Amino acid sequence: MNVSVEVRGTAFSSVTGALLDLKGREFLTSVLEKMPTESGQALRYGEVIASGWYPVGWYRELFGASVEVSGNIHIAREIGRASIRREINGVHRMLFRILSVETLQKQGARFFQSYFRPTEVRVTRVGDRQALTHYSNCHGFDRNLWLEQVGCIEELLTQAGTELPRVRILAGGGDGDERCEVETRWR
Repeated sequence: MNVSVEVRGTAFSSVTGALLDLKGREFLTSVLEKMPTESGQALRYGEVIASGWYPVGWYRELFGASVEVSGNIHIAREIGRASIRREINGVHRMLFRILSVETLQKQGARFFQSYFRPTEVRVTRVGDRQALTHYSNCHGFDRNLWLEQVGCIEELLTQAGTELPRVRILAGGGDGDERCEVETRWR
C-alpha cells in the first residue's frame, strides 16, 4: 500500500520565504492565488503551522503554481537553494564549516526525514569528494520536488565550503517517481 508523504509546515514557510526573496511579494501573492482552494487558502491565511504535517500534494501544488507563474521550469531548484540560504543562520553556517562534508552527507538522511514522512533515505557511498544517496517511499513526489532537493543539496554543499558542487539525478526523480538516486560531487 502506497502511503502519501506528509510535509512539515516549516518547509512551506521556507519555500514561501524563498519565493519572497527571489521574486518579491507580488509574485508570491500570484503563486498563492494560482493554487487550488484548500492548499492556497491554508497558505494565504496562515493556517499552515511550522510544527504541523500536511499532504505532499499541497507542496506539489505550491511548486506547480511557482513554475506556472514564473514560466521557469528550473525555479524549483532555485527555490531549494534559496530555502537553504534562508534556513542556515550564522551559528549553523559556522557548524557547517567545522564538520566534514562527508559527515554532513551522512546526516542528510536525518535532515530530509525531518521534513518529509514516511520516507527512506540511504547514503551508500561517501568519500573521495563524492556521495551516492538513494531516496525511496517518497510517494506523491514529482519532478519539481526532486529538483528542489537537488537545489537544497547544492546549497548545503556550498554552505559547507565546497567548491563546484555538482548534484545530478542518476535514476528516478521524475513525475510520479517515489524513488530517486542522486550523485553528489564536490571539490
